[in-house]
Amino acid sequence: MNTAARPPIDARLVMPALLLCLIGVVMVTSASLSGSLETPSSLSLSLRHGAYLCAALVAFLLVSLVPLEFWRQGRLLLMGASMGLCGMVLINGVGVEVNGAQRWIDLGPVSLQPIEPTKWLVLLYLAATLAQHARPEGLPIKSYFEPILALGVLSALIYLQPDFGSTVLLWLLALAMAFLAGMRLTHLLAMGAASVAALGLLAVNASYRLDRLTSLLNPWQFATSEGYQSVQAQIAFGRGELFGLGLGDGVQKLSYLPEAHNDFIFAVIAEELGFLGSLVVVVLFVWLVSHILRVGKRAWDKDDPFPSLVAWGVGLSIGLQALINFGVTLGVLPTKGLTLPLVSYGGNSLVVTAAMLGLVARVEKERKES
Repeated sequence: MNTAARPPIDARLVMPALLLCLIGVVMVTSASLSGSLETPSSLSLSLRHGAYLCAALVAFLLVSLVPLEFWRQGRLLLMGASMGLCGMVLINGVGVEVNGAQRWIDLGPVSLQPIEPTKWLVLLYLAATLAQHARPEGLPIKSYFEPILALGVLSALIYLQPDFGSTVLLWLLALAMAFLAGMRLTHLLAMGAASVAALGLLAVNASYRLDRLTSLLNPWQFATSEGYQSVQAQIAFGRGELFGLGLGDGVQKLSYLPEAHNDFIFAVIAEELGFLGSLVVVVLFVWLVSHILRVGKRAWDKDDPFPSLVAWGVGLSIGLQALINFGVTLGVLPTKGLTLPLVSYGGNSLVVTAAMLGLVARVEKERKES
């Protein structure tokens, strides 16, 4: 096999990612057990999770082989694809409604959650667009018009699903990437204030979102309604103490904590592995994200900041999502269905996160070859 065609391997990138995936396999298996006996049905989620990991590995390898220039040249197609995916899910008969939200497209044996590939597509679009307008003196104001319009349309489609949390995540990512690309601090503060005001109005526009914000202040007062998930997660943390109850011995996953294998996997880790086990997970994310950001810094070139912005975008996307998941589980942020990257159960999230890591591996490979 030609050396140039081999997948680029960055051990400092792969190691923390693999460790997080390993923890995910173990904890998804534990969270899916309904009792002390490991019946075939209780292990079905774990087996499917293993299959998703195999698909994620393929995604990582394939993306790491694709030159970055391919994504740069197709930036408008990437944004168009993200809008198409988020629009398709709103079509009756195409999108599948679950718990009052229409966020899935049924593809037979698997389901597609458009917001997951959208994060990847938008990241690449933003990197290409911002790199196109980057100047040593900073981003010109006119460079904001196209991405704001594109993100505005996309946010409206996501909001209609409804998926308010993902809308917030995309705007946070966009502002952070723009700042790293050279956005002036005054522009950042102005756009940040406008975004907060707009998102705040949208948050209080729906009664259930307002109830979540209210219950955040005192979840125990709403322990049987809006604050139920937060309370059950806090109980899991309290029961885990320093060393945890032991792997597989958690109680909250037994019909008390909703989505224990998915959105609230961190609470299961805290209960069964304790504070120390939770700390290991946090440290691994810090290791992974900090390395990705360093890859971006090494790739920084004012003549062509695109590779650097790609890496920074990946680090910010994974870091922000993990931080929000931690905050929701700890009860300091409103309940939102965001997975813990590489750890939570779910094929869409695993494959897309692996594809993002493939981009980082490609950035490092092209930097070394330049």
